[in-house]
Amino acid sequence: MKDQIIKFLAYNGKISVVCCSTTNLVEEARKLHDLSPLSTAAMGRVLTITALIGSEMKNKTDKLILLNLPVLFLIFTYNSTFFTIFY
Repeated sequence: MKDQIIKFLAYNGKISVVCCSTTNLVEEARKLHDLSPLSTAAMGRVLTITALIGSEMKNKTDKLILLNLPVLFLIFTYNSTFFTIFY
């Protein structure tokens, strides 16, 4: 099955639901970086949330920055109206 992000609304548009399948993306990263199972799980979570955040960006000026620090991952997003940090 191919990787995909599916978005839909539930309860008359009151709840937004986003489903994401990134198995192939994570497997490719595992092969490229020769990762252990634990590292693959951590990298998979970061890749998945980065894909979800990136799918919400609507303007060409929106930015997504991923920092891989020894202790934690930081993901910064910003556009003309807000700035968000995920860790």
